[in-house]
Amino acid sequence: MSLMKRSGEIMKIGLSEEGDAIDLDNKSVATSGTAILAMRGGGKSWLNALIAEELCRAKIPLAILDPEGEYWTLKVGYPQLIVAGGEHADIPLSVELAKDLAKYLVEERLELVLDLSDIRRSSQIQFLTDFLQDLFVIETKKRLPIWVSFEEADLWVPQVGNPNCKEWVLDICQRGRKRGIGFSLVSQRPAIVDKTALSQAEYRFFKRFQQPQDLSAVKDYLGPHSKLVQSLPSLSNDQALFYAPAKFEKPLAIKVSTRTTPHGGATPEQIALIKPTSKIINLKERFDKILARKKDEENLIQTLEKEITLLRKEISKKGEEIRKLKTAKDVAKILSPEIMSAKIMLDREKNERIAYLEREIQKNKQQLSMKMTELPEQNLEFLEKVVVYGIDLKTGRGLGDEYSDLLLNRLSPEQRVVYLNLSEAGKSLGVSQISKNCGFSPDKARKILRQLMKMKLVETARLGKRQKLYGAR
Repeated sequence: MSLMKRSGEIMKIGLSEEGDAIDLDNKSVATSGTAILAMRGGGKSWLNALIAEELCRAKIPLAILDPEGEYWTLKVGYPQLIVAGGEHADIPLSVELAKDLAKYLVEERLELVLDLSDIRRSSQIQFLTDFLQDLFVIETKKRLPIWVSFEEADLWVPQVGNPNCKEWVLDICQRGRKRGIGFSLVSQRPAIVDKTALSQAEYRFFKRFQQPQDLSAVKDYLGPHSKLVQSLPSLSNDQALFYAPAKFEKPLAIKVSTRTTPHGGATPEQIALIKPTSKIINLKERFDKILARKKDEENLIQTLEKEITLLRKEISKKGEEIRKLKTAKDVAKILSPEIMSAKIMLDREKNERIAYLEREIQKNKQQLSMKMTELPEQNLEFLEKVVVYGIDLKTGRGLGDEYSDLLLNRLSPEQRVVYLNLSEAGKSLGVSQISKNCGFSPDKARKILRQLMKMKLVETARLGKRQKLYGAR
């Protein structure tokens, strides 16, 4: 007999020792926390993929962070699933596409495998940082059920160390549920996974462990039933100790259900059956265009920066010529009267040369200015105006936007001074005015504005050949 009422909204996770079905609500799993802990080869990825299969069957959007390229075979049973990156990619994956993938995951309601196996670890961390940051922001507004799975969780949210992505993984674990985001943490090294993250898991699956340090690490997550840790070394790959404190009085020994898709690799016949859907083909075309556009923008920036460097060198060279000529002119003033008449003609020529060079410098400066205005909008050196919206001037807190409130509380003192100064002005401000109001140098003001733009507290709009910054609405 099932431990829950069966319906089309549940997943069958396995059987109890008495033969009762262990059923979980799909939406609850998709918006809650799950921890799957086991030694290498203990069946943790099998169980995580089983949950993913059930969520795909229920058409609940998901994103599986897959650093080893193991989850693409889910497509054998669920052809609507999209693999981004890796050997079996449907669409490309790169750090530059992280924010776009987060946007499409929510807006297109995708089932997505993020195969990071082909990119370096530092790039994996940067990709996850950008992806989770935008996902959190979008879901703060949308609040639609989405499940995010972290394979090898100890890499992304370690107990010791602070990779850039850690704070966003913790935000997903601690604050994601009210935004509709659930998660799973999968690891063979529970002792080094952040305890705060693991403690947020309502559903906890413990599979085979044999090393004393691993057995000791999972005791805390069994609550008053820590003695059951003694059963873990003898578990087979299809067995698990399942603990859901809010649903069951004590941990349950279960036999995990069988997957419908192959694990790790598929036969050639199965691979041949995987055909891209029209939606996947269309999505690939869109991402290819995004990548091409970003590449063009990068090439343009590099070209303009080279031209600017050359212009600056030319200005410096002409400035040195002027300095030498002016020095010669000063020397001429102290020469004896007998040769002054001979120098008059030379002075006239020098003055004409100086005037010519000064005109050339002005011309080059104008060319430099024109080149600088062609840089993309993120180059704040050339932005003209700034205005910020959505701030309560009395309290300095965001109005009607939890994420604005979150970011404001995380600003450094210097960032907060600039941000609140903008909001108090109630109108557009030039960079020079911001610098004056806040007591910072123009370069420092620009640097802080870059940081605020990256946090999406301000945004830009083009006015003719000039640019203008607007606060995030």
